Amino acid sequence: MEVPHRIRIFEDSKSHYLLKIGNSFAYEFSEGDLKKIQNNINELRDLISDSKRIEEEHQKRLLKRLERLQSELHKRVSDLDRFWGFVGDAGVVMGIDKAVFYDAKQIALLPMGFCYPGTGKSGDLPPRPECAEAWREKLLLSLPKVQLTLVIGQYAHKYHLAERQSKTLTETVKAWREFTGEGVVPLPHPSPRNNIWLKKNEWFEKDVLPELKDKVKKLVKK
Repeated sequence: MEVPHRIRIFEDSKSHYLLKIGNSFAYEFSEGDLKKIQNNINELRDLISDSKRIEEEHQKRLLKRLERLQSELHKRVSDLDRFWGFVGDAGVVMGIDKAVFYDAKQIALLPMGFCYPGTGKSGDLPPRPECAEAWREKLLLSLPKVQLTLVIGQYAHKYHLAERQSKTLTETVKAWREFTGEGVVPLPHPSPRNNIWLKKNEWFEKDVLPELKDKVKKLVKK
């Protein structure tokens, strides 16, 4: 059976953890680390509030420090959301809502691996290559009407662009117009560790995302 997806998103990620704070969203946190931090903050706040051994003034100072820590955490999450609303619970940056994002007739999400490969010294290990070799082409053949492909992260770049990718991820993303003729857009991975990259490459938010948003909006309205 043919599945008429208009957009497909290829990611090099292995697992996703969603943190929702008010109307803001953040994505791709390895092994729920951010949630664990939030839980630890909440537990510590409860311990301090319930303690009868801590003087009242000292108790207030500790709670204020926790409040500042949590506020800073929320700020970083909001900054991440500003760039990556299109990969998560709502297509904020792409101008599409949750219903469209999860509409299987319009958007397909296809990771480079369906299993979690574990962690290394610097974070998640790369997706296992035998996974994509076993099933990826079969799945791609089931999406015959794709009009736009978002290739996200260096491992997805390597698989789908092969020798056409540049020496660095930055150079590949900068050359994104070279691939638009075939309906492909290479993108960096939406990871908290990429915040530094985003700050160093302001052209991405200024030049790439607006055009990408326009492309997506035109496709989902067809």
